[in-house]
Amino acid sequence: MWEHGSLGLNETSVVRCADALGVISARTLRLNTKHFAETYIEGREFHVALLERTWGVELLPIAEIRFDGLEVHASKIYGYDGKWTPDSAAYIGTSRHFGLEDSEPEMANRLMQLALACWMLFGFSGYARVDFRVDANGTPFIIDVNPNPYLAPDSEDAAAAAEAGLSYKDLVASIVESSLKFSQQYSLRYASQQRIA
Repeated sequence: MWEHGSLGLNETSVVRCADALGVISARTLRLNTKHFAETYIEGREFHVALLERTWGVELLPIAEIRFDGLEVHASKIYGYDGKWTPDSAAYIGTSRHFGLEDSEPEMANRLMQLALACWMLFGFSGYARVDFRVDANGTPFIIDVNPNPYLAPDSEDAAAAAEAGLSYKDLVASIVESSLKFSQQYSLRYASQQRIA
């Protein structure tokens, strides 16, 4: 689906391949949004936030989204309720943890390399986040490349920044500073092209 904030994404979103078309059609009619299907990766979930600084791109501490509080049979996905509905079982049963860089440095390094490759591939600036699932064999799968992630004080990017020692104010200031830098570079390029023309 293309809707921001995981609208409509919940444990019922994990279906057998044969049922996917029917589910997509029903949700498209109900929510009036476009949807798509992708393979469900059973495993762990990680989020890598990236922040543009004056000296380059900083990879913030990796957050692992854990589903330890969910019922055993529940699909382990970070859906709408897990993010936005504080009194729901999904929200209560989902938690964020840091420390992968120390506990599993090889996996952390692989996720950071892939996140940085996404930053370069898509030509991002300011800030972004890349979300992963890692299967039982340790293979990472990119499930979301977000060029404009939610940025409230309680957001994942703000939590990752705090883990890196940056205040929320510093996080926002860094994004604004990089935006101004990009704007200045664009203005100089435009002025140069006008002189040539």
